[in-house]
Amino acid sequence: MNEKIQDREQLLSMLTEAVSLVTNFFTQTDGALFDGHQTARQVLSHLVFWHREYVAISHALLIGAKPVLLRGSLAELNDQASIEFQEQDMVELVHYLTELQTNLVTNLRCLEDWDVNFPFKKGCRETSVGGRICAIDAHIRNHLARQERASRRGEAWIKAYYPD
Repeated sequence: MNEKIQDREQLLSMLTEAVSLVTNFFTQTDGALFDGHQTARQVLSHLVFWHREYVAISHALLIGAKPVLLRGSLAELNDQASIEFQEQDMVELVHYLTELQTNLVTNLRCLEDWDVNFPFKKGCRETSVGGRICAIDAHIRNHLARQERASRRGEAWIKAYYPD
């Protein structure tokens, strides 16, 4: 396997591992768990929301089309995600995220030019496919770490640091 392909596979494996870790965690977590910023349900909803965007953008890049990008602040878009997925239970969202990850990996494996800009919304900083994968991975792992900390420390700790 040439080095470039191996690097791509390592990045895709890293991201797939992050998605697996987060889906395993949310399969066993109450959606009301609050980490001081968001509930588990809100986090999962927005991870699904953004992964769906990554799949659409990667598909556009794959077929040589200009991606249709969302507009708005991250806070507005994350709120939109919570509203959009409020009727789905956590298990459904976990399954959807897993399916989206499979689709994203498929698209990215077929994409020849990983130096192309992979945006995620209007006005975002330009970065290559590899750079975007690293950013997505870090985003998922940061949310997971915050949720795991909240789960370990319990509600009393959260209330002490984030009073109503």
